[in-house]
Amino acid sequence: MAATRELTFKDKLVLRVVNPLKGVLKEIWGMTTGKIALLLLSILIAVSVSAALTMPPGFLDSWQSASFWEDNPVIVPPDWVKYFGAKVAPSIVEEKSKPDVTPQWDPSTGILTLTYRFEYTLTDPVFPQDYYFAVYGIKSYDNITPIITISVERPDGVTSVLWQENIFINNTNADVTSIYKTDPKKIKMDDLVSEIFAKYNITVPPNIIGENYMIQAISSSLLRDRVVSKISQPSTALSIFQKPVNVENWVTVLRSEQRPVLEEINNLLKNIRGSISNDPANILPLINNAISNVTFLINNLDKITFSDLYETLQNVSTLLNNAYKLAMSENYPSVVVTNINDAKSRIDKYLDSLKVTVSFIGISPEFEILTGAYRFEVNITYPGVRTYPSNPQSLISYVKFTVKGSVKGTLGTINNGADLATLLYYGFPIALLIGLIASVSSTLIGVIAGIISGYYGGWIDEVIQRIIDILNNIPFLPLMIIIGTAAMKVLPPGTQKSFYIIMLYVAILIIFSWAGLAIVVRSMTLSIKEEPYIEAAKAMGASNTRIIFYHIFPQVMMYAVATLVYNVPSAILTEAGLSVLGLRHGWPTWGAVLAEARAAGPVGYAAWWWILPPGLLLSLTSLTFVLLGLAVEKIVEPRLRTL
Repeated sequence: MAATRELTFKDKLVLRVVNPLKGVLKEIWGMTTGKIALLLLSILIAVSVSAALTMPPGFLDSWQSASFWEDNPVIVPPDWVKYFGAKVAPSIVEEKSKPDVTPQWDPSTGILTLTYRFEYTLTDPVFPQDYYFAVYGIKSYDNITPIITISVERPDGVTSVLWQENIFINNTNADVTSIYKTDPKKIKMDDLVSEIFAKYNITVPPNIIGENYMIQAISSSLLRDRVVSKISQPSTALSIFQKPVNVENWVTVLRSEQRPVLEEINNLLKNIRGSISNDPANILPLINNAISNVTFLINNLDKITFSDLYETLQNVSTLLNNAYKLAMSENYPSVVVTNINDAKSRIDKYLDSLKVTVSFIGISPEFEILTGAYRFEVNITYPGVRTYPSNPQSLISYVKFTVKGSVKGTLGTINNGADLATLLYYGFPIALLIGLIASVSSTLIGVIAGIISGYYGGWIDEVIQRIIDILNNIPFLPLMIIIGTAAMKVLPPGTQKSFYIIMLYVAILIIFSWAGLAIVVRSMTLSIKEEPYIEAAKAMGASNTRIIFYHIFPQVMMYAVATLVYNVPSAILTEAGLSVLGLRHGWPTWGAVLAEARAAGPVGYAAWWWILPPGLLLSLTSLTFVLLGLAVEKIVEPRLRTL
């Protein structure tokens, strides 16, 4: 007779855990709902493991910081909306560590130049949100700090310098580096506007302004100011993406606006003439001459130029000034002196308005978005270099060109520029971790408490049942809100605060989730312990622990597993709901993403890409475990297979 071999721990594990688990999985796989659930669960686990392994250091603490996502546009839809006909401006981030041409050095002037070139193509008439250049690791050479010049060649041929600045480095030591980033407020708008004026021949027509040099200068200045104001919308930096249209209609003559003013002045002059009954100083010829000039302007408003209007009114002002001096010297009645002074003051005020405001001419510049390829050039110049450096490329670490377009990434961005796909990806392990910890812990507690309560009975049963009654009668959501709010205020800020708050949520979920399962397991235990084989085990001297773990626990475990899989989505949805209600822990969970949308108000609600993806992931995760629970239920209760 062959000797029997004592089973090792590995053998026992295979017999009692692995083989039964294989059998259960095989049964689950044999059902349609089981197949779908296992496939979805495998995907969730694979993505979660991948996200946990690839999560950048510090991501959990930095994801809410706008500086962490500074290269991303804010609240824009995903790239693929363009395939549905949406007009978009693409987003790009391009870095170059080497110049595009060999560094140039002129020995006669000592100028060393490093040149980097970038291109951005705007295919649709849509503004990007912003763009900027950044130069990292700038070093001095021969105690010389560089000058950065950034220029653009537009699709229409306009070439302009956008930025030109001296780089300041605290220490001119070669090992000390600096960082430069373009400031939209420092863009050389005058250069750009001058180039546009030259390209499109933008001027105030001579037949409108006339030949007066001062009037020409005033009109040109007004035109330029209006163009700068118009092209600077929606921002100064985005002015390069616009071209003028309908230039011939920009300047119009506001003739109808002048008539009431001129008629008012004419009436004042006529009142002066009517108030003079005795004219020893011969003022009336001056007044009549002034009336004649103003009448000429009124009768010829459709013909006169800006210069004609201004020079004629200046002449009228001079006539009134002479009349005023004569009236004062000859002691004319005060009413005459006052009327002359009032008329002169009105004309001078009108002349001043013509000099500082667009009163005679109307200027309405029109621009539209210029599509095509924009070529940018970054020149970093070291003046006065005595010797050519051995490795000029090492003077600059790299140059970065960033355009924040109107679309970004696979799922778009949210209010701080965070890439939504990245947030949801790294939210996978957090969601499953919360769900599994809360569900597994509450299930184990419920099973153990139910078995102990049902098996031992007596005062132990009474204590456990009263605890269950208390937990079932405490309102869970208000208590969670109160505790969560208190925790957010009491816990000190820091990297561990989010972890502590999430663990607090999980702990409360565990405390309030085991009671229902414990009641069911208790009733099952009461029935099982009355079975004959339990009595036989006791008669053979089996301990209570052995009976519980070898005879009762295996029979209730499948029901516990069914409860466990249903509790996982419940825990995940609870965390999401609490985040949306305002109890935000600070980690990038799917609920936290929805909470950010809610906090953003109407802007967040209108961004469909901000709402739908996290909602769909929550629904898909819930569906996975619900389908798995349905499959497990059919194994536990075979009669369900026929339903």
